[in-house]
Amino acid sequence: MAQMLFSTMKDSPLYKSHPSIKIISIFAINLIAFFMETPAAMFLLFLTILVAYPLFRVKITILKRYWYFIVILVQAVSVSYLLGSKIPPLNPGGSIYYQFPWGTFISQMTIVYAITMIMRFVSMLLGSTLFISTMDEKQIRDGFHSLRIPFSLAFLISLSFRTMFLFLTDMDKIRNAMTLRGVRFSSGPLMGRINAYTQTFIPLMVIGLRRITHITFALETKGFRSGKRSNFREQDLKFKKRHYLIVAIEACLIIAAYILRYWFGILSFPGWPFVPLPISELLGLIGTYASPIFPFSFPFT
Repeated sequence: MAQMLFSTMKDSPLYKSHPSIKIISIFAINLIAFFMETPAAMFLLFLTILVAYPLFRVKITILKRYWYFIVILVQAVSVSYLLGSKIPPLNPGGSIYYQFPWGTFISQMTIVYAITMIMRFVSMLLGSTLFISTMDEKQIRDGFHSLRIPFSLAFLISLSFRTMFLFLTDMDKIRNAMTLRGVRFSSGPLMGRINAYTQTFIPLMVIGLRRITHITFALETKGFRSGKRSNFREQDLKFKKRHYLIVAIEACLIIAAYILRYWFGILSFPGWPFVPLPISELLGLIGTYASPIFPFSFPFT
């Protein structure tokens, strides 16, 4: 029997929550992380997501399937910013660690920005996994469908999470078979290892096409039709007052992150504590509007 990408954490209190709320929360976390560039704020978001794992009884060990992806992500972000960026030092005339012949250079803020971007992408991955790991394929399907997504598309999304697990399983089988035949994936020249992984694509494509054919026949047998009402039973999910409240809070957080980033620059790089001026400007703006209301004066107006 096919499985999901990872085991569903049914012991977590999030498992019984509304699936649509969990899907909306995934988009909210990714948008908030996208609007953040300040290292301090990004670190707080990253730390908050890490604390949420034990708080909601979700095992962080489920991320072990992603460690290859995380390593590649860290390397790609580090190389792209360290070799191809021109982020000036914090203070005018500050020191530059190294300048490349093609015009880019590495300064203190280059390293800080690269670390911030790594925290951004890892926070997106951790936040998404936190909620996805508490959903099974039925909840994913019903959650998207309750958000007015067409049933066929919602079913396709839920099916993709199952096929990702099958893809990883097939990848391990092919790699083990090629290793027994003398192919080296973890040693030897870099181009040789890249070529070895490239050779796994053809059998993966063949297996994938066969699986798509089998899934299509199975769905046709069960009466699934695209664009029509299927005989698949779905859970009747209704929003309650607390669900609307959660959505409203998340929407306010997204709007606040956008305003603080693009209007006041507080969440823009480098932000606090490197440049405290935007915070002073925000406090001064608040004091300007609040002074006519209150009888006392504000010290930052």
